[in-house]
Formats: sequence, structure tokens, C-alpha cells
Amino acid sequence: RGLDPELAVKEYEASLKESLDRKRQAQEAKGIMHKEKRDEAVTHFRSKFGPLDGATVSHFPGWRAEWRTLETCGQTHVKYFDPSGTSFGLIVNIEAMFGLRML
Repeated sequence: RGLDPELAVKEYEASLKESLDRKRQAQEAKGIMHKEKRDEAVTHFRSKFGPLDGATVSHFPGWRAEWRTLETCGQTHVKYFDPSGTSFGLIVNIEAMFGLRML
């Protein structure tokens, strides 16, 4: 049909790379990143401010926490929400997100 298959493959690969980059950036904004980068960001944050805890995070201006007790095992599941509504299941992800902003 006159289409260049090599060009189509290159366009597809470029589109896929852009999609993966957007997904990575969205995850990093939530504090989710590769272990090495996450550890670096958390260490940087903690070196300046110390470790966070749930009580501190839930009192950040505009942040909120939701608790739910899991019926089957009795564990308490906590989710933290920033002012934009982004949820964080682990405090270390919040530390990583702030640490990444500081780097």
C-alpha cells in the first residue's frame, strides 16, 4: 500500500517510549520509582527532616488520611491523600516524593 514498515515501527517505538515516560513521571509524582532512585530520594529527605510518621502526614495542610480495618485479619489499612487527591499507601512513598522534589 506504499507504507514504509520501518518508519511505522520507528513511530510505534517512539509512541511507546513517550507513553512509558509519561507513566514513569506520574509514578514518580506519587513517590513510586526504581529502588535506587527511591532510596536516594528517601535518604535525602530524611537527612534534612528525619523520618515521617502517620500522625505528621495526616496533619499536613490539605492532606487527609483514611483508615479501614480489614475484617478477615483485623489489620488497619491507611491511605494518605495529598491536596490534589493523589493517594499514597506507604509513608516511604511520601518521603520519596518529597525527596525527589528536593534533589
